[in-house]
Amino acid sequence: MMTHQLRQEGQIMSRNLKPFFLPLWILWFVIVPLAWGQEGSQVIPWNQLSPEEQRVLTPFQKQWADLPPARQHRLQHGAKRFQNMTPTEQQRMRKRFNQWKSLPPEKQERIRQRFNTFRQLPIHKRKAIQKKRKWFKKLPQERRQELRKRWKNLPPQRREQIRKRMGKPPTRPKSSRPNRPRR
Repeated sequence: MMTHQLRQEGQIMSRNLKPFFLPLWILWFVIVPLAWGQEGSQVIPWNQLSPEEQRVLTPFQKQWADLPPARQHRLQHGAKRFQNMTPTEQQRMRKRFNQWKSLPPEKQERIRQRFNTFRQLPIHKRKAIQKKRKWFKKLPQERRQELRKRWKNLPPQRREQIRKRMGKPPTRPKSSRPNRPRR
């Protein structure tokens, strides 16, 4: 009897709440995913960017209409982040961007591939690599140069052994890389 009464009260409550939850259900399961999916698929006209975003994205103005919508959204997001940086951070970012533009396309592609490989690593491996990099950057310049020189003087087989031990993918043979002066 008690169970039957509770079941009936629950049905009455659920019937009373259905009109309230139905719009929320539609919003959450139908409209929100559509909006999320369309954000990266809608073209952003240049004139819809704020004046600050246009200033930051000026190098892309001529090709803006030809860029894929997802890239436009990423660039707009980057422009917003750039606006929130300190002047020192902005100057450093401009310098890095100019360095990137001056790289040959093959080197840019190698860097993109390494970055994508890094992003696919498990979080604990990424953190370990970041920790090692910070350690290396904190070393005095002379010590870093000494370690680089020691690394370059190792036989290729030994370097591959170390890479395997560290869990890094093997590098391409030296002969497949074009000879370029180091910067």
